[in-house]
Amino acid sequence: MSFYLTLTSDGSKGTFPANHGGDFKVQLDQTLDMRSQPWEVALVDMLYTGQAFPNLPTDDSQVTLKAGGKPKFENDYFITYDQTLDLWLKFWLERRSPDSTLGRILLKHASFYLPRQHYSWPAFVDTLKFLCYQKFNMAQVNLSETEFQFSETNEGLDNIFSMKMSKDFSDLFGIDLNYKQDFHLGRVHLKLPITKIPKPADDTSMVFYYPFAANKSCKIEVGGELIFKLTPQYWTVNMFKRAINALSEDVDSDISVSTMTIEEGSSPEDYTLVLTADKEMKGSVAVKISSDFMTVFHTATTDYNLTSTEPLKIPLAIIQAEDEDIPWKNYEASKRLQNNYYPTITSLIKELNDVLADLKLDIAKQRKSSTKGFKFFSVSDDVVKFAGKDGFAVLLSTGLLRLLRLPISWLTTSTTGTGAVVIQSYKRSHLYVHLDCLDYHYINNNVSDLIKVVPNNAALGEKVQLTFSNPHYYAVVRRYMANINMFITDSYFDGILHFDRDIAYTLHFRKCLHSS
Repeated sequence: MSFYLTLTSDGSKGTFPANHGGDFKVQLDQTLDMRSQPWEVALVDMLYTGQAFPNLPTDDSQVTLKAGGKPKFENDYFITYDQTLDLWLKFWLERRSPDSTLGRILLKHASFYLPRQHYSWPAFVDTLKFLCYQKFNMAQVNLSETEFQFSETNEGLDNIFSMKMSKDFSDLFGIDLNYKQDFHLGRVHLKLPITKIPKPADDTSMVFYYPFAANKSCKIEVGGELIFKLTPQYWTVNMFKRAINALSEDVDSDISVSTMTIEEGSSPEDYTLVLTADKEMKGSVAVKISSDFMTVFHTATTDYNLTSTEPLKIPLAIIQAEDEDIPWKNYEASKRLQNNYYPTITSLIKELNDVLADLKLDIAKQRKSSTKGFKFFSVSDDVVKFAGKDGFAVLLSTGLLRLLRLPISWLTTSTTGTGAVVIQSYKRSHLYVHLDCLDYHYINNNVSDLIKVVPNNAALGEKVQLTFSNPHYYAVVRRYMANINMFITDSYFDGILHFDRDIAYTLHFRKCLHSS
């Protein structure tokens, strides 16, 4: 006595929605009672479609970056304080209205200055987007190193979107003020080509102030008006000198100051802050130095007077400011690799570095450190090298470290893989088919429900039907069977392969030939 049973991966998706070709369970129309007599089963037919398979399991895709200790200064400020004194933008959105006096109605408008501070590229992008969304409620902002794009709604095709910017802003990025408007998908876009991007200045002067300095309110006031404040960022001596000197061109005439300059002294740490009164000023005006400024720059006092008769000279001593007396935190961030198939080790290393760059940026924003990029991994002749960075550690899964042939631990110091990496092909040479109703047999010292190792010769997208003559029969477990699970693994025991398309099997059940 025998019977054939055909199982398809799409047969019970209503009951088992997670079914796919590589692992599916089928609810049988009638429960099979296999208890009374010994049965055996063989795989006699298989219908499947050739496809590519992942060579990096999802469990191995997690990447973790940890940073600790005091961050080191790496100059990523492509714009410094002295360049931000007059960076402003204005936006307004109008609607055409023939009935109105001017032929249009103002829907909204906003103008804003970028805060005076240093900017890395990520900080600039985040700040400008935030201001556009907060001040103007802009629909969308896209900023790249080649184009700034500002977008507003235009569903009725009757909106007029306009903007202006300061000369300093347009000059900084080489923006042609004859910008273009683009109308697409119910929106109007202002597209500004960027013809130049500022670069971080070469600066070998001393870093005297850190974002985590103890004295956080270093200010200069003239006549009760704030004219300068040290931002909670990294400051070198040259950055400070450029900032003060630039303020000479921007001091409000109402403040009674004509110029502000920094003069060098006889020793490397000695400088003089020089303020000159406006020639229209009569008498004197109070110059107030905050106590934090006095502590950081070692001034003699906090109170000075600027007179119309002679410049005010305030001696400064610029040495490294003290940090906050707090323990340095450890920061950690994790992210998964986006893909599960990589054709070459080079493609895997590229994405690994991209993910680590994102994690490093996330951590930099949290710990107020440099956003400057760093390439942790490289590959040469298929051998992977890890470059250590002081204060950082990288954690990869055991499986990925084994693939890269790197030490199974946190990666902290520079190291080279023990040999060339072999990336598994997208195509599997064999498919290991399992059936859960087998009375388990042994492979080596391990129990297994493997029913067939199938040579895989199908091309990508090719549907193949295989019929197996003289199949091998395996004993069936003696129990009721209301459902049957079939799945395919990457080897004898591990790694279920996900099939995007359906698979069909035909099983042949028969009573054991040796039974009485």
